[in-house]
Amino acid sequence: MNSKSSILLLLLALQVSLIGCAGNPTDSLIVPKSTYAYVAGAESQASKAVTITGYLINADTGALSTLTGPTTTLPDGLIKMLSSAQPAGAFLFTLSSDGINSNVRSFKVKAGTGVLAPVQEIILRNTEGSGLPILSIHPSGKFLYAQRSDFRNNRLCVVAYRIDPYTGNLTERSCSAGELQTLVFAPPGDFAYGNANDGALGGYIVNQDDGSLTSLEGAIPDTTVSALASDPRGLALYTLRLDYYGCALLESWTINSQSGSLIFAGSIPQTNLGPSCTPGYTIFTPSGDFAYLYYTPGHYPHYANESFALSVDRTTGNLTVIGAAGGSGLPAIEPSHGKLMISINSYQGLVSQFIDPQTGILSQTVSTIPLPQPSPDALIVVAPAK
Repeated sequence: MNSKSSILLLLLALQVSLIGCAGNPTDSLIVPKSTYAYVAGAESQASKAVTITGYLINADTGALSTLTGPTTTLPDGLIKMLSSAQPAGAFLFTLSSDGINSNVRSFKVKAGTGVLAPVQEIILRNTEGSGLPILSIHPSGKFLYAQRSDFRNNRLCVVAYRIDPYTGNLTERSCSAGELQTLVFAPPGDFAYGNANDGALGGYIVNQDDGSLTSLEGAIPDTTVSALASDPRGLALYTLRLDYYGCALLESWTINSQSGSLIFAGSIPQTNLGPSCTPGYTIFTPSGDFAYLYYTPGHYPHYANESFALSVDRTTGNLTVIGAAGGSGLPAIEPSHGKLMISINSYQGLVSQFIDPQTGILSQTVSTIPLPQPSPDALIVVAPAK
């Protein structure tokens, strides 16, 4: 992800279902399920300040509308946005940088309004220029991971913060030696994978008590790739490899559920996906049956945004190309139903499309709403609030 990106879109699902029994027990009122979407855009080209605006998505119909609550402004350049659904509600986490230090901030999503209430700010000193700062959430929702300087040991470390499930407050629990560009967890979260600044792929055992990472020595092939994603079943790790021309190739690795070791399972032929020279972005339906790979325009050769729908083998996790996914911009899947794809089109609009549960193919646009800022970069979906 480009640290200079100006727009990030985060979907935060807040499931609302009310069944009333006034008078006649057969009478009921069902409120449609809803999802909050947050678009973060730079206020101007000269300023690093970023404004986060909220949108409402009707998960049943796909209708889109703008939230009426106040916006949230970050004073520095936004790098990444994630969220976590906890027993007491949903929380949003941001990673940003002022060019010298990085900052992790947490917000609580107010139920019923979608307003973001600030909870905490943590300064991660001197991480800029030492590899892309990471922000990842453990599949259990217990830990948030970032990267900071460990001055005591004169190194960088991957720090695990325990997420308070009621307040969203972050408490540091461990600081594991390492300098990573990516960090991907394979559900249920016993193992993690990432690549260092030189691109070397590494694997880690995850301590479930403090979130610390211990290297899987000898279990990971000596290869230079970028860790991209894992499927919802934790069957496979997907990576991107750059070829001689600097174009991305999607590869898959079978994960040993007992040891965390990787076995190369194959790659999707470049002829099936079409050439692209920038790293892609892959998301999965909650069921894990389908995946969507999006490329952004590259410099050689020059192509417009490309998107592909893929089926996922339920035993191995291997991917098979179904066809073009349609739409553009980096996508997200609305999680309360898992039947809606939300993306940003080339006209800077937020759009929704239905996902065919049998084929994974996307429908024509269901709804669209203009976005106030140009240059979309990423769209991320999280689990519904509990």
